[in-house]
Amino acid sequence: MALFRPADRRTASIISNLVTANPFLPERIEREREALGSEFDERDPDWNLQPAVDEHPNVIRICARAEHMLEGAYERLTRGVATTAAEGKIYKNLVLYYRYRSGLDDAIWTAPLKRATRRRINIYTSFAADVERYLGLPGVAVPAQEELAHVFPILSPVWRGVWASTQS
Repeated sequence: MALFRPADRRTASIISNLVTANPFLPERIEREREALGSEFDERDPDWNLQPAVDEHPNVIRICARAEHMLEGAYERLTRGVATTAAEGKIYKNLVLYYRYRSGLDDAIWTAPLKRATRRRINIYTSFAADVERYLGLPGVAVPAQEELAHVFPILSPVWRGVWASTQS
């Protein structure tokens, strides 16, 4: 038995790849279209270039699919299903990014940008607990706390930009 059901494997891979995709390029929208198929919402095709007011329906659908696939994969892992390195990477991206992307973005947009990197983000505690729960299984490597502290700020495209601007 595989970590992801055959019907979900391709979609999970596409959604996982969105984590590292440049959010401002047209390829972002094409990957969303691939991940959602007939459920893709054609309204606001350049939403990724507009100031965010509300979450785009495609992003909401992708997050819901990611959550659904994450729960199925987690259940299979708890039953002892072995995972490949490629499946493990997809699984980690679903855990580390999709559950927390909106919370990270909210924390950034509600804080002044100059203070964003110093501001304590309250969701880190639940993020670390979920990492332990979802990744603390046999056959899944849990990132060390030091690694989590570095992974956490780069999960959101907005946060990546803020964090990068403070490093120069």
